[in-house]
Amino acid sequence: MPPDDESGLICTLCSKPVHPGTAAARSGDTFVHVRCLARETGLRAMDLHDRAAEVLARAERARAHAEALVTGPEPFALTGQVTAFDAAARRVTIGVAECLLAPSVPLDGLAVGLSVSGMGFRSGIERVVTTLVIR
Repeated sequence: MPPDDESGLICTLCSKPVHPGTAAARSGDTFVHVRCLARETGLRAMDLHDRAAEVLARAERARAHAEALVTGPEPFALTGQVTAFDAAARRVTIGVAECLLAPSVPLDGLAVGLSVSGMGFRSGIERVVTTLVIR
């Protein structure tokens, strides 16, 4: 509370005069209304809460991404007829599943209509066949 003899004091938060008898806080040469200080503290707390929520969301996304990296690619196996084949692009469709053929998979004898079994891994949304057996 400012002394009664100090007149012309201005609240640094709202820029209004601090009248004698008004609840005020002093820090060095700075005066603030207690009400202004409470409002500012509440706003600061809400801002910190929002920032903390953003940091937690970022941390959760980073954890999920790291978990996906640690678990590695997801294996798969398909069996069915070759419904489409593009040797230049090294793409084959087994049933309705489009796949990329790894460089180690030979293309000899592969044609539309053949029954095949393909095994490999998922890389994102792409299926990469690493082993292809013509049945």
